[in-house]
Amino acid sequence: RISGDTNAPRPEQWTQATTRQPPMWFAFFVFVTVLATLAERPVEVLEPPLLRHGFEMELLQLGLDLKDLQVQRSSDDRRSDPGQCLRFMHIPKTGGTSIDAANMHHAVPAFDSLMRETYKRIAVARNLTDADLGSLYEDSHVSRVVYEVWFAENLRFYHMIPPNVTDQCEDLHTPPSRSPLIQEYYSACRTFCSLRDPLERFWSAFRMEVAPRTRSCDPQILETEILEILEAARTRPYCRNCFWVPQVEFVYGTRKWSSATEQYCTRWLRQENLTAEFDELMAEIGRSDVKLPAEELMASWSACRNVTTNDLTPASRKAVYDFYKEDYEAFGYSPPQLS
Repeated sequence: RISGDTNAPRPEQWTQATTRQPPMWFAFFVFVTVLATLAERPVEVLEPPLLRHGFEMELLQLGLDLKDLQVQRSSDDRRSDPGQCLRFMHIPKTGGTSIDAANMHHAVPAFDSLMRETYKRIAVARNLTDADLGSLYEDSHVSRVVYEVWFAENLRFYHMIPPNVTDQCEDLHTPPSRSPLIQEYYSACRTFCSLRDPLERFWSAFRMEVAPRTRSCDPQILETEILEILEAARTRPYCRNCFWVPQVEFVYGTRKWSSATEQYCTRWLRQENLTAEFDELMAEIGRSDVKLPAEELMASWSACRNVTTNDLTPASRKAVYDFYKEDYEAFGYSPPQLS
């Protein structure tokens, strides 16, 4: 079930960073707006706004509190008809980078995504156009080192959720359960995502996020790190940019899929058959020109490439199964060999 609210803020409306001093007309405008708003009715704040520190400081310099501001929406600032638009939910380590890459190369996109919105903000700042998004996206993903430099240089254009906490995640990696704004974004349109066998997904994330810094790829040594990571993820579920979050929390907004009342991803593809299923979806919407890249953009980022999930110890496989049991049950994946 998808909720029917028609006033969701779009990502491009989330306030960007700025370091300039506020002009006098801006101070007067905000002051008048606040007075008029407060005189009409109490302000309803659903969630701390996704504002960057520069703009927050401008408001504080004017003696205003963020909670005193009410977002004024114009008549065209409304949700799209869910039957007329398509959005992509990027679940980490399920082929999402390739899906975003396919769409980036088209000035007229086949679908919208939070990653595309991020790169559009960066392109505007560089006086580039939507036609440049594809090369911009691929160039920034050449290697881990290149991307880390890129991310640091362009951090102000990324929306990290929620603000002012330790374990933030990029908006595109954030499950709907963690933010009403993310819920609204995916509820506004038909939304598709890619799913993956939970053990294969975890191992892919581990090889990219952890293995490059491990002292050995020996499965017995890796077992200790795997168990430690999964134990830590139980108390800090959104650490490491939400890479360990179960897929059910993205799709259903809860870790108990049997009691879910929402479904934010309404069409899922299987990473195991991603090219064929993506092509089928694009054909359905009349965009057969949009194709997945021939090579994975981040294939070179991972370590322990010769170690497969079959090589992991039974204890490691069981720990992963126990952690992602809801994923196995919700999406019909067969449990791994546990002995």
